[in-house]
Amino acid sequence: MSEQALAGTHSDTHRTVRVIISDGNNVLVGRKRSKDRLQPCTGHVEEGETAKEAAVREAKEEMLDSEPNKEALSKVEDGIVREAECRHTQNGSLRHEYTIYGLEVQEPVLDVDEEEFSSLEWRRIDQLVQDHESGKDRLTQNSYKDIKKYREWRKHS
Repeated sequence: MSEQALAGTHSDTHRTVRVIISDGNNVLVGRKRSKDRLQPCTGHVEEGETAKEAAVREAKEEMLDSEPNKEALSKVEDGIVREAECRHTQNGSLRHEYTIYGLEVQEPVLDVDEEEFSSLEWRRIDQLVQDHESGKDRLTQNSYKDIKKYREWRKHS
């Protein structure tokens, strides 16, 4: 995908979705091939897509065997702008505007995107945060921030 093909691509900002998939007790994370870090489902909003449509597409492309029901997605937060690594740019880093969704699933069939992840893992959210903070098993930096936001959102929803 070219940088110009990304929807909502301003000269220096890409629109991105993060989908935190949960079975009620655990969250699903992938182990990134490129740097042995953990990350929830994440991807760019493509031209002509809404953020919610991109979230459904990315969940299926990266982690699930079938498309989740988009009505099952809950918006956790919108409009978070931060610097992030990006394979769609020449210098590898760019500003992204994130929309974070939560997706509750029951007994999903998993299907790992082997170009993106070496494996998928169900992890208890508090243990995932604790392991990151202790250096035992690291999330990507922005994923860590968003997992914490999701944890707080779940406490209040």
